[in-house]
Parts: sequence; structure tokens; C-alpha cells
Amino acid sequence: MNISRNPGLYIHIPFCQKKCGYCDFYSVEGSDHRVAPFVSALAKEIVLKSKHLQTDAVFDTIYLGGGTPSLLQIADLEEILNTLSQHFNVSENCETTIEVNPGTIEPSEFARLRKIGFNRLSIGVQSFIDRELQRLGRIHNVAQAENAIINGRQGGFSNVSIDLIFALPEQTFADWQISVQKAIDFQPEHLSVYNLIYEPDTPFYSLREEGKIAPLDEQDEVDFFSFTHSELSKAGYLHYEVSNYARSAELVSRHNYKYWDHTCYLGFGPSAHSFWQNERWGNDRSLTTYIERISRDALPIASSETLQPE
Repeated sequence: MNISRNPGLYIHIPFCQKKCGYCDFYSVEGSDHRVAPFVSALAKEIVLKSKHLQTDAVFDTIYLGGGTPSLLQIADLEEILNTLSQHFNVSENCETTIEVNPGTIEPSEFARLRKIGFNRLSIGVQSFIDRELQRLGRIHNVAQAENAIINGRQGGFSNVSIDLIFALPEQTFADWQISVQKAIDFQPEHLSVYNLIYEPDTPFYSLREEGKIAPLDEQDEVDFFSFTHSELSKAGYLHYEVSNYARSAELVSRHNYKYWDHTCYLGFGPSAHSFWQNERWGNDRSLTTYIERISRDALPIASSETLQPE
């Protein structure tokens, strides 16, 4: 597998229309009035960090995750990409990914995303069964998920990734077979297939502890994973890392692979983490604190550590 050693850039967009019960990533619900202050603070963080690091490294991936990046206006997303390009050396063949949640984006916006510089979509489908989407607390339905994939293609994206989750409470093997087959039918370039984890401090974790939902037993999880691996392999997908599948080595997520092979990356936005040379650091996990610290021209770093060579 030919993986670049160039560093990457990650942007955390901390807004969600509705917080999902299983998710432990930092985000705030609604908060439309806070988007403009956040975008301004983010641009300032990019400038501050570029001045602090003074690096001439060539960055070959940009990844906007969250949260829900597709909640931002196109103009805000364009400003973010432009600010990155103005203050860091971004390669011409940069893999530029945006996470999109069905139900948060109009059909015409995909072409606009493509026009401002995004060339890879990561679509948070999670399931092709409506009752499972409702159980997960997703705001979209299956029809919206399918339309997001179709509209992304029509908007000019030739590199599309789909997210799925298995081992949901009350999930049947037959339903999981449907989701996997539907995903294959859309022929995405990439799939991320995650085993549901009950993370502490999430509603799903609390419900499990209270006995109100029951996780699948371990053998069922093994069977789900084995089926997934078998079907995607038969469909021609390459399995890498733990949860990811690509149609070819060239379509492996260059950005996400950096986290696995200890390639440097810089993170921006609340709760974002960075790994640079032998240093790791994490930003404030609070939008309010993040904006306040940057307003004082301070980097919003909440934790840091120096890694010792083995």
C-alpha cells in the first residue's frame, strides 16, 4: 500500500442539528448564532498555529469532521479552505474530505462543495433500515441517505465513502444483510463499518447501565463482522485498519491512515488533536472556551505531551 508521509490537516466542526445517543465526539446542538464567531475563531487559530510552527511542510490531506460540517454555509466552508491554503503549503493533489449527514444538505450544494475544492465525500448513512436510524437518533431516513449518495455523484464526486454501524440494540442479522448489500449496490469507493461501542457519558451508555437497552452478545458481533468482511471482500474491497474498506489501494483514506502510521497532522477547532514531530496536544473541548482563548491571541491548547522515542 503506497501511503504518503506528508502531514495532514483536520478541522473539527462542532455543530449538530441533534446529538446522537451513541456519539461521544464533541458537538453542540443548534447554536446557529455561534457559527460566525466559531468560523472567525477558527480562521484565527489557523493563522496563529502557522506562525507558531513556521513549517514549510507540504500537506496532502484536509479533512472536515465533526459534528456536522455540512451544516455550515458554503461560504463558510470556502473561507476555511482558503485560510488553510493561504497559511499552509497544501499540495495540488490534496485529498480534501468533508463529512456530510443526510438531511442537512440540499441537492444543489454537492456541486458547490466540489467547486470550492472538496474532492471526497464521507456520508454518514449508518443504516439502510429506517427503524434502526430512528433507534440511533439520526435525523435522516433511508430515502434521504440514498438521495445524498446519488446527489453527491451527480454533483461531481468520484470518491465517496459511506459509514455504517453494526451491533445495534435489537438489530437482526437479516437487517444487517440488507444494509451491507445496499451499500455495495451503490458502489462507493470506500466504506467505514463500525462496531457500535457504548462510550461513557453518552445516553446509550446510560441506557445500557440502567438495563433499558441490551447490546448484542459477543458471538453475534463476530458473526456480523465476519459476514461484512466476506461480502465486501467478494465485492472487491480491500480491508485495512480495523473498520475500513476501499475499492483499491489508491482509494484508501489517505488522511485517516495518517492516524494509524504515526504521520504528523494538525488539528483545528474545539477538541481537535494534533501530532507534530514528537509532540501531541489537544484543544479545549468547549466551544465557549475555545473562542474566548483565541480572542486573546492564545492557542486553545488544553493538554500536551512529549513522546519519547522507543
